[in-house]
Amino acid sequence: MSTCQEGDSSLNHIAYTDGACSASIGGWAYTLNDERSSGWLVGATNNQMELYAIYMVIEAADCDSTIDLHTDSKLAIGWLVHDWARSNPVIDQLVWAIWLASDVKQVRVRYHKVKGHSDSEGNILVDYLAQVASRNGFYRCQELL
Repeated sequence: MSTCQEGDSSLNHIAYTDGACSASIGGWAYTLNDERSSGWLVGATNNQMELYAIYMVIEAADCDSTIDLHTDSKLAIGWLVHDWARSNPVIDQLVWAIWLASDVKQVRVRYHKVKGHSDSEGNILVDYLAQVASRNGFYRCQELL
């Protein structure tokens, strides 16, 4: 987990995040201003990937900054903002990791719910990147068998 250094300045960021899953291969993606990143994990669920993308964008953000984070995941917002009940231990660990990373890096996150598969260009992009990451992970795993 990243930590802050003395003298880090306050910045504002705009981010979009999304997760995808196919055959237990999860894909995640985010945009942070002009930066893009994505990846995949084996044995994941879509909701885990939604949260993992949020965690990764917080890790990528500058210390002492504010992120206007756009996601199509109502559950992620509910778990992170409203502390909705979580029965899955992996989801619970991800929620706590996000809260801890935000606190350590002094990152304030303002969550914005966007309609999935709509006219939001940022959401369309991260949806595509997460799906591609999930498919790439699937094919990579097939090569290893």
